[in-house]
Order: sequence, then C-alpha cells, then structure tokens
Amino acid sequence: MMQKRGILTLARASRLLQSRPTSTPHHNHDDNHILQQQSTNDEIHLASPLTAVELASYCHAIATYGEEKLNLNAFSHLLSWGDVYKQAKESQERINQNRPLSPLDGLPISIKANIAVEGLPLTAQSDILRQEVEKMQEDIRSNADTNTCIGGMGSPCGYDSIVAQRLLRKCGAVLIGLTTMDEFGMGSLGTNLGRRNSKRFTVNPLSFPSIFHHKQKELNMHKQSSSKNSHNLIDEYWKERIRCISNDPTILHQEQEEYYLQHHPSSSISLLSTGGSSSGSAASICHGSSLASIGTDTGGSVRLPAAWCGLVGMKPTYGAISRHGVVSYASSLDTVGVLANSVSCATMVLNHLVNRKDKDKNTTPCVGDSTAIYFPSGMNFDCSNTSFPPFSSTTTKSSTNDQIHTAAPQTQLKGITIGIPAAFCLDECPSNIQKAWLQAAQTLTDHGATIQIVDTNHLSSDTIQRCLPAYYVLACAEASSNLARYDGLRYGPHHDNDMDDNNHDNLESTSDKMTPLEKQYSKYRAQYFGKETIRRILCGTAVLSSDQFHTHYEAAARVRAQLCLQMQKCFKDTNSHNDNSSSNTNTNEGFVDMFLVPTALFGPPILAQKPNTPGNMNDDAKVGDTTSSDAMNSHKIDATQAFANDVMTIPPSLGGLPSISIPMRTSSTHDGRDGLDDIHHGIVKDNYNHSVFGLQLFGPKLSENILAHAAVFWREILD
Repeated sequence: MMQKRGILTLARASRLLQSRPTSTPHHNHDDNHILQQQSTNDEIHLASPLTAVELASYCHAIATYGEEKLNLNAFSHLLSWGDVYKQAKESQERINQNRPLSPLDGLPISIKANIAVEGLPLTAQSDILRQEVEKMQEDIRSNADTNTCIGGMGSPCGYDSIVAQRLLRKCGAVLIGLTTMDEFGMGSLGTNLGRRNSKRFTVNPLSFPSIFHHKQKELNMHKQSSSKNSHNLIDEYWKERIRCISNDPTILHQEQEEYYLQHHPSSSISLLSTGGSSSGSAASICHGSSLASIGTDTGGSVRLPAAWCGLVGMKPTYGAISRHGVVSYASSLDTVGVLANSVSCATMVLNHLVNRKDKDKNTTPCVGDSTAIYFPSGMNFDCSNTSFPPFSSTTTKSSTNDQIHTAAPQTQLKGITIGIPAAFCLDECPSNIQKAWLQAAQTLTDHGATIQIVDTNHLSSDTIQRCLPAYYVLACAEASSNLARYDGLRYGPHHDNDMDDNNHDNLESTSDKMTPLEKQYSKYRAQYFGKETIRRILCGTAVLSSDQFHTHYEAAARVRAQLCLQMQKCFKDTNSHNDNSSSNTNTNEGFVDMFLVPTALFGPPILAQKPNTPGNMNDDAKVGDTTSSDAMNSHKIDATQAFANDVMTIPPSLGGLPSISIPMRTSSTHDGRDGLDDIHHGIVKDNYNHSVFGLQLFGPKLSENILAHAAVFWREILD
C-alpha cells in the first residue's frame, strides 16, 4: 500500500490560496518544530490565507535547492525568482479582488521542455535546438543582472502552445520552469539528456531521505487523534512551513542534514531512475518544486515516470488535448498528459486542458491540430469532491460530481466491470507486483466492482507480445520523418566551422557518394543529435525504405489495427454518457468498462551509487552526473533492455486510449519504517528496486470521466 506522502498537493494549495479563515485555528501543544504553541499574533498570522507569492517562493526555493544542491536535473530551464514573482503577484491581485481566473490561479506548475511557452526556449532537450539559446544566455549574463529571465531579452519561441495558453494565460497558473526530458521524448530512463549532457541523468527524488516523510508521519498521528480539527491542523502546518521556507530556504539544507544523521548515517545512496521521457516533470512533483506538471506520453512517457516516482499519471484519449505547440516525435501517438500527487489534482488540471465543444456544438477546430477531438462543454473531470454516487457505464450527464452520496463501502464501485487481461500476465512480472495486482483486484471487488478475467480468445497474447516491436517500428518511422526538418538551415545553430573533428573524420570515410549539401546535413545532425535519437532515426529510415516498408512498417500497422479491434470488442459502449453521439459509432456489446494491469514490469533501475555523507549529498556532489569524482558504481543499462520498460504502457498508446497510473508500494521490511523511507530497504533484484511501482486503469476512448472516478475511489481505499 502506498502511504500518503508529506508533499503539498495541488488541491490543498488551491484551498489555502482561495479560502478565507472563519476562526482562529487550534494548535496541538505536542507538535514538533512547526506546530508549536504560538502567541496570539502568531495565530492571527497563521489564520490569514496563504498568498500566491509565498507559495511560489516556497516552490522556487525547493526547485533551486534540488538543482543546485541535490543536482536532480529536474529542470531544463528554471525561471528566475523575478519572473516567478511577477506571475505570482498578478495572481494574488486577482485573488484579492475575488476574481481568480480558475481554481489553478496562483498554483506553481512545470511544463515539459518540448511544449512551447512564449518567451522561453523550446529545445525538447536537444543540442540541435539549444545552441542559440546558450549563446543568448551568455549575452544576458554579460549585459544584464542575474535576475533576468532569458525570455526577457528575446525569445527563441515566439508563441504559446494551446496547453500554455490554457494553463498560464486563461487559468493563471504560475510557471516555475521547463522540465528536463529524454531528447525529443526518446527514452524511458531520463538518461538521454542530449549530446552535451550525455553523462548526466535525472535523479529520482525518492533516492534521498526526505524530511517531508518524517513530518507527515507526525501529521498522520495528529490527524488520527483529532478528527474535528485534523484538516485545519494540516492546513496550518503547511501554511507555516511554506512561510518558513519562503523566508529562509536554508532550512531545507538543515532538515536534510538532520534526517541524514538520524536515519542514514552509514549507508550509500542508490540513485534511482525517474523513468522517461517526462523525467523532469515527475522529479519536480516528487520533490515538491511544482504541484502539477505537464508532460507528453508517446508510449508511456507520463505513466512510467509517475509509477517510479510514486505519483499519479494521466494520459487522456489521443487528441483530447491539443498538440499545437508540442514538438513532434511520433505524431500518431504523441499525447499531452498530466502528472500530479493525486487523482483529484490531476483531474483539476485535465479539466482545464481538454478540448471542449461549444454549448451550441458549433466547435471551432483547434488551430494547428487536425487530430483534436472534443468533449461536451458540460463534462467535468474534477474529482476534488470525492463523494460520488454509484456509477456505471450507462451513467448519464444527470449524474454529476455535485451530487453527494455516502454509499456503503461495498457499493462504492457498484456497476463497474474491471477486466484482468490474461494476455498481460507475463512471466517476467516480479512476484511482488503480481501479488499487488491480485490484491488490487480483490480490493476493488470488495467495494462493489466486478472483476472479469479476459481470456486470450478476446485479447490475444500474441497481439500483446507484438505490440512492443510494432510500436518501435511505427514510432521510429514517424520520428525519422518529423526530425528531418532539423537540417541546420531552418532550425537551431548555424555553425559551419564548429564541427566535432571526430564526427567529421568518421563522416569523410563514408561520404564519397554524398553531395555537398548531404555532407552538410550529415555533419550537422551527427554533431547535435544524441546517440539514442540517431539510433531511432536510422531505424525509422530503414523501415521506411522500399525493401522493408511492406515487411516491417505495414506489418506493424496491421498489429496496431488488430489490437484496436480486439480491445474495442472487449469494452462496453461508454461514449453515450459523454453526450457525444456524433462520434458514437461503437455498437458492439462489450463486457468490461476498463482494464487493470501493471504500469511496468519492474521498479526503477539503479543508475549509480553515491556515498551518503553530508558533503556529498548537499555541498560538492554532482549527483546526477556520472563524471563526478564522487560518483561510484555507475550502472549501465542496455538500450534494448530499456525498450522493454514500455511493454505494459504501449497497448493503450497504440489504441489511443485514456489511462491512469496509480502508485503502489511494497517492502520486504516490517520494522516500523514509515512513508517512503522503505525505498532504501526494499526489494532489489537485478539492479532494479521493485519497492515502488504502479498499476494502471485504461478504458475506451473518451472514458476519462469514469476512469477518474474509479481511480479516485481506489486511491482513497489505498490511503
């Protein structure tokens, strides 16, 4: 069972920002450090609502600490405090006037580096787009103060993506920074950070002992002992903690040192992978530097990092969120997704991102995105209120989230049929994940859901096994086409004489038949593309060649079509309750509402080992840099082995289906440890830590609403 972590959630922060106190809070006199007896003036200060500036300062301090001290490599571009302050101040002015743009107004978020934000670099973590940005940064450092953002001196990106428009401009969210990723989304470990950063990787924050987990244990005890004031107690805890960190960020360093001395005086740190490609997005939420993050999911790039970092990851139906302004990897698979600390937090964000029909159903298509699909204007995904009526696949729009229903535990999921596909039961799945899978099915049954085993006659195991190679054939083929635009003439740097001599020599021996223009293309792309990107481009070019197109590409397309047809026949028709009859062409009589399967067959791999000493952890260590002299026992993972990380997430991606990954946890120890501290003493086998993983629910297209509601109940049961 995954215990609640001491991380501030989006839903709680929204309540703290936009609520007004009704009475002076009561403090428990036994609380340590922060929850101590306060003077009358202190209590009045605590009772006052949190401000957006205080919250932004708190998150920015954590982000800075993570990048400068822990070297998490979570951010590709961390905004200066001056730029963050400007956004937060504008949000607070709206809140003071009781005119917030949305429940997200003033809440700190992060966005993946392949999504366009006006005034910020759009690099997709690739050196082929980064060079001009770095030259601009040098000019800024020499001609401006250190508190100036790069976008203030001239932007390499002159427009907002639809995602940025909706979250930052229309909803008022505060952007902390752009997060790191595997180059162009190609990778599942957070290790392909571009050619220049080939020795660096994004570090999973669960690798470190954290004071948050220790504090949350105390709060859970207080919550159990005072039912009436428990929520007020925790709210006031977070208000004071946010204000303390905002005023003195060095507290983070002191807390880490105290926790290290008390709990881990001699052990080394296993640096875990975050998963990819949305590695920085997951790391930023897990560490607490942002309350929600926007990533992209091609074959599992949102759900896998969420599972390995103990988060919730939501991949909506393909096309449900506009891809306008998103750097393309594989256009028929790329989907914008959301990572957050809870299902309710993820649905808060999703509610403001999805494409919607106008009330008169005369919808204007999303600019620049011909693949966009639309939900009804009245469809609400927000699960912040977790009291819902029983629901089924025939639920209509009259059953809304506003209805309060206190159902008995055994009927909370009544009417839902959840499928367990036999084709996903692979021999490679570790026993602890299999056990958690079965326990989850039993728990859902105990709360009213019906579990249906889906045999291989309905969903073929042969088809599922072919999904992984089919995905990489299709994705690499599309990447080969999409990345052809990066030729050195239209995008990125223009360096005629700044080519790597080794690459130049290697190309000379094979370029006798090349034209001068082809030689220029080859030199440029070999210089600035990373190794994994080059590998996938070459793979895609090969499968699109005349002698392999029919045997590889067309065969992969047939596997995809077979998979979609088989899954469509399994699913009940759930589109009717979305009031989307114009697109409701599914007339088959399926037998399940959704599937329940593991998010990954393994826990996060160990990428390196670091000595766990105060100096190495906080002062001089380059944690996410394997070139550091302090790093030891760096572990290399074979590239083809890394491909298998997506084997469980690829089928929903090929079908364009919505999916939600829910964090799970097991531990081999039972000695009273609480929270995520167990990660250092958990199940380690073959260089993988199997103590933290995820299970995912996925259903038919446009079934986000029913998936979210089922996931909320399931998450509450786990907590």
